[in-house]
Order: sequence, then structure tokens, then C-alpha cells
Amino acid sequence: FGGTLDGAFALAVNTAGLTSFSGAVGGTTPLASLSIGGGAGTRLPAAVTTTGSQAYGSPVTLTAGTTLTSSAAGNIALAGAVNGAFALTVDTAGTTTFGGPVGGSTPLTSVTTDAPGSTALGAGVTTTGAQSFGDAVALTGAATLNAGGAVSFGATVDGAAALAVNSASGVTFAGNVGGNAPL
Repeated sequence: FGGTLDGAFALAVNTAGLTSFSGAVGGTTPLASLSIGGGAGTRLPAAVTTTGSQAYGSPVTLTAGTTLTSSAAGNIALAGAVNGAFALTVDTAGTTTFGGPVGGSTPLTSVTTDAPGSTALGAGVTTTGAQSFGDAVALTGAATLNAGGAVSFGATVDGAAALAVNSASGVTFAGNVGGNAPL
């Protein structure tokens, strides 16, 4: 997609090749939902906005600082790896899912999730800067967080999996850790 993409409808992309967005998605009129099936990968622009869910079934590469937004509490699921030397912000009152490694081959500059909703973390996260998880975190797999800046958890952290946090600037836990489901 060579330019902006708008319209209050659902968009599903299924290809064995690369899906690439050059301009803002849903910037003027948010999409109802966005679903990217498997394939060689997805290149994301600076902003993707939907009223409903977003599902990325292939590895994601950030081409700019990227904000993924669901204005009506839709779930945002990144099933595969996420890479790119840019910041990633996810803004939804639904569930944010990181199913694969984040920054595993090319560290992101930062990762931020907002306060409403929850985050399901199934693999490691590597950033050159800060990591801020504003909502409750549920570990769905062992996760090692490596950050060149501070790591902060704004709510509870639960899940029957191991968590290791390595931060150059400190770690903050604002909620209970393992209170509902021991790590």
C-alpha cells in the first residue's frame, strides 16, 4: 500500500509475500479491523488506527516510530517477531499480545503499552531505551526483558512462566507480582 489507507471497514490481507504500508492506516477514518495473515512479513508505518481488533500473523518490521491504536478496546495481537530500530506504542483497552520475540534481531528503541486493558507477553523484549507496560501483564511464556533504559510495570504481573529483567536504569513494579498466578 503506497499511500494512506482509510475507511470504516474491515481489511484482511492474506499473501505469501510481504505486506507493506507506506502511509498512515486509519489516520482520517479508522478501519473497523485489520488482519494480516501469514506471509513473508509486514512493514508498518507510523500509525495504524482501528475501532476494533488488529492481528498480525507474520513477522513485523517497524519502518518508523509506530503507534497501534484500537479506539473501541479491540485486541491487538502481534503473533510473530517484531523488529526495527524504532519506538512501538500500543494503545488499546483490550488485550495486547506479544507472541514472538520483540527486538530479537533488531532492538526497538522503546516499547510502551497504555494503562487500560492487559498485555500477554510470550517471549523476550529487547530495547535500546525504556520499556513501559502500563497495564496488567500476563506471562504466557518465559520472557527476558533487556532494556537500555528503565523498565516499568504499571499494574500486576502474573503467569506460570519465568521473568528476567535486565535494565540499565532500574525496574519499577507498581502492582503485585505473582499475586494471582505465581511466576
